[in-house]
Amino acid sequence: MNLPIYILPIAALLTLDATGQPLLDSDGDGYPDLQELAQGLPAFGPNAPRGNPAFFTSGTYGGVIEYPAVTFRCLPGIIHGFGYQVQESSDCKFWTDINMRENRIDPPVSINDGSPVDLITIKSNQPIDAATRLFLRVAISPPWPPDSLRFSTVTIADVNAHFKQSTLGIIPANTLTKAVFDTYNPYSDSEWSRFGWTNKVYLSGVAFDDLRAGTLISPRHVLMATHFPRDIGDTMVFHDRSGQRVARTLIDRQSVPGGINPDITVGLLDADVALDFYRVLPPRNDWNTYLAETLVTATDQEPKLLVKKISYAGNGSNPYVFFANSTDVNAFYDEVLVGGDSGNPTFVLLRGEPVLIETHTFGGEGTGPFFLQLQTIILSIRSCPRWVAAISLPQPF
Repeated sequence: MNLPIYILPIAALLTLDATGQPLLDSDGDGYPDLQELAQGLPAFGPNAPRGNPAFFTSGTYGGVIEYPAVTFRCLPGIIHGFGYQVQESSDCKFWTDINMRENRIDPPVSINDGSPVDLITIKSNQPIDAATRLFLRVAISPPWPPDSLRFSTVTIADVNAHFKQSTLGIIPANTLTKAVFDTYNPYSDSEWSRFGWTNKVYLSGVAFDDLRAGTLISPRHVLMATHFPRDIGDTMVFHDRSGQRVARTLIDRQSVPGGINPDITVGLLDADVALDFYRVLPPRNDWNTYLAETLVTATDQEPKLLVKKISYAGNGSNPYVFFANSTDVNAFYDEVLVGGDSGNPTFVLLRGEPVLIETHTFGGEGTGPFFLQLQTIILSIRSCPRWVAAISLPQPF
């Protein structure tokens, strides 16, 4: 006798939004728009039974023990930012997240039915057993951030709370991963983390192909650490939101005087990069008042996305930002910075946009130049004449 396996209909799970209101079903076919969009199905026309494609399978994975699994449709990469999480339960009351990376069976399979959709198979943690019943379900979350947050007005008075809310809103309760990619290849296309929280932060503007990171600050300019820069003639590799490789050559670079104070080198690429670049906070003399204790996301060489807090944001003679470990999140999400992490960027999340505030200079919890006068700095470097000046955030802020 085999273990009873139940695959709950996805549409049955997606009935209410976060406010308790019914989810929109534009075509009235019983499948919410959220599910249809997340699974590459039309939201404006009744769908065939394949509109609820979560089905049971099983197999012997990693040995002779047979495990149940669920196969479902999902959009590849983070093109649209939907989240997918398989969960299991013995009673449909208490659900446990399944590790989507460790329990994924084989690479995603393209189904080639005219939609950009993959089939994914995730196995249960529980082997098939005659004495136990098991329910599996696929939970789908919408792209983050919601429009209400993305287009909200953020005033200086509530900026700290906004940054904290924005970061906490994307960190899951379970500690699955900090990895930026599922698979990374500097010479080919790569796969962004499909199921981790890290895919909620736009990182296509960071070149991860070398320990000496580079961060886009215009279509043609990158920031690097002065003490750890790329060489002229080096290739810099970015990956767009679908994971496709974008390569450019570094043809010039210029360091801001002062060595590691402020540890800023600007690089010029041989051609524009058709990817979003990062903006910076507008200059103020009182940022430390508003940024103290707020949460940030920082990358490292592996690459991973870490969560820290600001302990000090300086101006004038001490234009650095210092980080510390935050007790607002699980310690799993933070690590100390080490040799090779230099030049990787740190961001605050503003209206869903990662805003550049620093690239690493010192290790430990991290310290680096606080990017407030960035436009003035870049405009003073004559070897970068194509710099786009108007990057400070619009008012009100």
